[in-house]
Amino acid sequence: MIRLSGLSKRFAGAPQPAVDGLSLHLAEGEVGVLVGPSGCGKTTTLRMVNRMVEPDAGVVEVGGRDVTQVAPVALRRAIGYVIQQVGLFPHLNIADNIATVPRLLGWAEPRVQRRIDELLALVGLDEPGLRGRWPRQLSGGQAQRVGVARALAADPPVLLMDEPFGALDPLTRARLQDELLAILKRLRKTVVLVTHDLDEAIRMASQVVVMRQGRVEQCASPLALLARPANDFVRSFVGHDRALRRLALLRVADLVEAMPVGLDTPAAAADHSPALAPGASLRDALAALLASGAEQARVCDAAGATLGVLRLSRLLAQGRVAD
Repeated sequence: MIRLSGLSKRFAGAPQPAVDGLSLHLAEGEVGVLVGPSGCGKTTTLRMVNRMVEPDAGVVEVGGRDVTQVAPVALRRAIGYVIQQVGLFPHLNIADNIATVPRLLGWAEPRVQRRIDELLALVGLDEPGLRGRWPRQLSGGQAQRVGVARALAADPPVLLMDEPFGALDPLTRARLQDELLAILKRLRKTVVLVTHDLDEAIRMASQVVVMRQGRVEQCASPLALLARPANDFVRSFVGHDRALRRLALLRVADLVEAMPVGLDTPAAAADHSPALAPGASLRDALAALLASGAEQARVCDAAGATLGVLRLSRLLAQGRVAD
């Protein structure tokens, strides 16, 4: 869906290229997250996809088509774009902000109104009266949701996101990350997202792209990145606690074992083994087991019925990463 081949860009007066021979491929429906130190070329790479920055060399293909063969305005109308500052038009209400691109594309007004309703419901902003509010009347989280809705308005196959959650408080940020992931999974959009936050990259990505000085140091799934960093730079970048980060990506359901005979007896239920939901992360499971001092936890469904067990020894083995 998105292919970057030998992409390079040097800005006037800069001692070295902002992007230097970068190549990357993202398949349809993948979320590629560009992460790395400040000045590594993340945002420049993103902005070359929709020709807000023109490359000096290399090729950008979207859907198999060289973007230089598409007029910049037409290209940008076909690619959703979300930035940290949201960029809502202050003189337009929420509905009209969302309708911007469909109206530029000449959609009939009944279709535009239906699309506004669909998107407000999709991003959880369909409460009465909200569509008529002005951007200044929204919270940061609400404004960011409107920004996502506007980017999705014309149903583009590709979505570009530059630090979309950077200005939000941690709780709002985590909630919107979860909501956006659910939306993207449902809609099968191909996404390039820029962030400086490794935890966000690991949480959001199907492919994490670690960059340094305009080059790709490693492109891998979050689990593979944390388990097998490609070099010393990546190992240092992901940090000494990458084993715990890896456990946060895995679920209790991945390691549940059959319940031993007698575990669900009254005597067993009276011990100090914690009860865990199948959807809990292994990181949370480790915290619960260490707090209780137990060697295993019961895995229970929503009704409290025991489904199986999670052994501490197996959990720790799963968390081991390469040196």
